[in-house]
Amino acid sequence: MEILKEYPVGQDAVKVTNIFKNVLQGTLNSSEDARLELFQNMRTFYDGDYEGIVDILKDDLLNKPFSQKTLSETRFLHIDVIQKVLNRLTAGIYDKKPIRQLFVDGKPYNELEEILDYIDFHQKVKEALRKALFFNLCLVQPIVRENEFELDNITGDEFVVTSRKNYLKIKDIILARSDGQTIYKIFWSDDKHYLIGDYGQETPVEGNRSMVNPYRELPFSVLRIKEGMDFFGEPNQSLYNIQKALDVKLTNLDITEIQQHFGVWFGVNTNFPQDVKFSPGILHQVNGLPSEDVPPRLENIVPNIDWSSLKNNIDWIVDLVLEMEGIADSKSVTGVARKIDELEIEERKQGVKTNLKKFEVNLLNKIRVVWNYHARELGKKPIPKGSFKVEFVEDRRMESIDTLIKRRLMEVKLGLKDSVDYVMEDLGLSEQEAIIHIQVRQKRRAELNLNYDMTIDNKLSDYKLDTSKENVNLDDSGKMTKEENIVNRKIE
Repeated sequence: MEILKEYPVGQDAVKVTNIFKNVLQGTLNSSEDARLELFQNMRTFYDGDYEGIVDILKDDLLNKPFSQKTLSETRFLHIDVIQKVLNRLTAGIYDKKPIRQLFVDGKPYNELEEILDYIDFHQKVKEALRKALFFNLCLVQPIVRENEFELDNITGDEFVVTSRKNYLKIKDIILARSDGQTIYKIFWSDDKHYLIGDYGQETPVEGNRSMVNPYRELPFSVLRIKEGMDFFGEPNQSLYNIQKALDVKLTNLDITEIQQHFGVWFGVNTNFPQDVKFSPGILHQVNGLPSEDVPPRLENIVPNIDWSSLKNNIDWIVDLVLEMEGIADSKSVTGVARKIDELEIEERKQGVKTNLKKFEVNLLNKIRVVWNYHARELGKKPIPKGSFKVEFVEDRRMESIDTLIKRRLMEVKLGLKDSVDYVMEDLGLSEQEAIIHIQVRQKRRAELNLNYDMTIDNKLSDYKLDTSKENVNLDDSGKMTKEENIVNRKIE
């Protein structure tokens, strides 16, 4: 079996735009060239690369109206509004891990959670969502690198695609990767996989001399927030442009305060040397002038700048960002208007969750394909065939305790839920773990004679353990370990 070797993403100074120009040998059209440059600039701000941010701002301001000399002497300020907005937009979506399950012959595969923890699945999809909300789209690629299974989040500045007739689907893709020294251009299609040389020649990936795609499908999942006119759709350019405008205004305010605070000195008939400096504690005198001469005069001219308006203008931009993204500003929005903003962003989150369910199921299937191909190499068991299911745990932090109790009592009375469901929701456990969690506490209450009124019945008379398996092992928190037993719901 051939073992593929991929190359890690490196912090390379070469712009991806230039990489693809070389790869495609001038066939890149102007719109694609502009898209790559835009995404590269947006990525610079997303990553918080200060030196790159300064270069972008200088390029925007050169001769508009500032000279090269002025810009080279300017100390630019940057306050990251992008990450603040993305934090607010994603808050509550991934606070609790969704319930991710694989059903094999109708039964849950209990080792899935351990595999997902091993590849850091939850954090990777959480970061993919943040990138997608800014770039509109993020690819996630399951990959084996140096005998480690990883997930790469790839934004639009790192690849070009050829779309199928359905322009939302990938026909083939070229990725840019770096090992810190060399830039690699990697080609993928359903049946081919190879490197592209400096002159466009096809070069085998190490361990894959036949240059075939061993997975027989593209190992990429696409998280797309909104469909547009092409594969990529429209990134959040409004947030990007406002971030740049804010940095320019902050820098302007800082420079204005420094340069104008002490004013401009204006001297008449002082005969001071050309390079004289004025500073606190220094006395300069002009003596011996004839009485008929104009007496020497030194004045300090201070511009009448409205500092309050400048600062309010910056605050207005920040408020505009929040308003544009549907985020309620706690300082200025109250009452009905605030409630409407909260409902708007909650509705948006529900739509995002719908996309995320489909995306995660697709990604889990891609992971299984790549994982099983490299299972022997990694010393891991293959993931069995079956269907994946993803359910988000509802975030009810805004719900009062009284409302929570009434809602759960109603759900229990109507037979919609029981204690197992609530433990799964509250603690983010699987069904089997929730049953064990409750049984352990029932046993402890019985042993310690902890008799108290249980408002919601949590007796598990309709559950049983499959005791034909080895004994259930619990850690100190009552959560099942790797040797967890299989718990089946008894069907009456």
